[in-house]
Amino acid sequence: MEGLSTLAEIVVFVALGLTVELSQIDGSRWLEGVAAAAFLALLARPLVVGALLTPTSLDRGERLFVMWGGLKGAVPILLAAFAVAHHVDHAERLYQLVFVVVLISVVVQGGTIERAARRFGVETG
Repeated sequence: MEGLSTLAEIVVFVALGLTVELSQIDGSRWLEGVAAAAFLALLARPLVVGALLTPTSLDRGERLFVMWGGLKGAVPILLAAFAVAHHVDHAERLYQLVFVVVLISVVVQGGTIERAARRFGVETG
């Protein structure tokens, strides 16, 4: 079931990605997205997740690994699509920003997950 859910998330992520034309996203949106992704990955997520993991029995490396992992996938893009569908003010801007943040997260955090696991001493299957 885990494999099937992962496959479904990939399909939804790709399908939602097809709704965004990268050439339509202007430079300021890319800068906002990079800044938001950096803030989330380097400050907000580690602080919140680190605090929430304090009472667990995870060792330091495991905690650091979870703090780096991040959320990647279709759900944030889908939620932003709801804003577009319901004609929320500035919904298109929000949708583009969320897409950029998720894209950066997938590429940077997702692309370094194996290295992070090795660095933090977490065994992967």
